[in-house]
Amino acid sequence: MHEALEVFSSFASSVGLRLSDSQRESLKVGAAWLATAARASGLSQYRDPGSALLRAMGPALSYFAFDTMPRTGIVADLGSGSGAVGATIALLAPELQIHLVDRAKRAYTAAELLVSRMRLVNATPVNADIGQLQQLYDGVVFRALAPGPEALAAAARILRPHGYLGAFHRVGDSSFQSPVEPLRVVGTSATTLPELSITCYRR
Repeated sequence: MHEALEVFSSFASSVGLRLSDSQRESLKVGAAWLATAARASGLSQYRDPGSALLRAMGPALSYFAFDTMPRTGIVADLGSGSGAVGATIALLAPELQIHLVDRAKRAYTAAELLVSRMRLVNATPVNADIGQLQQLYDGVVFRALAPGPEALAAAARILRPHGYLGAFHRVGDSSFQSPVEPLRVVGTSATTLPELSITCYRR
């Protein structure tokens, strides 16, 4: 776990973040719980804390590679699963409010437990489908499961005008470089996973 935390911290430094001692402790608690939950529920494949930290939580660091992604306001993490990405963003951007949105009850419960264990006051699990969301968000993040145009169009519907969207997708997936209106590409960045990129868009 120590080695994984050092790798995480190094990547954090590369995007302008300096982790406090309390943030490090919260990350360790969160990673340990995610690993335990993976073994018990199968919500993820990362069954040791080091893998959970780098592979489940680590991609969240790339949110901060873009100065344009919101640091205040309300951000939705769509299809959040156990909440690893959204909870990590919440920890590192305490002025943000993060909604961890998933339609699966099991994922919602897992996110509730993760938020509780990490003692996050700015992350709220939401058990809903995207079509049930009634508000517009300052920012949206998601890990792509659908093809680019379909996933981006769905996420854009809950993004306020001039808001920003971050899509985690497989490296080289060109469908995320030609977004549908009203989005335009801001840029693409690497993540802690060699096979995963994040592309940022502005509405």
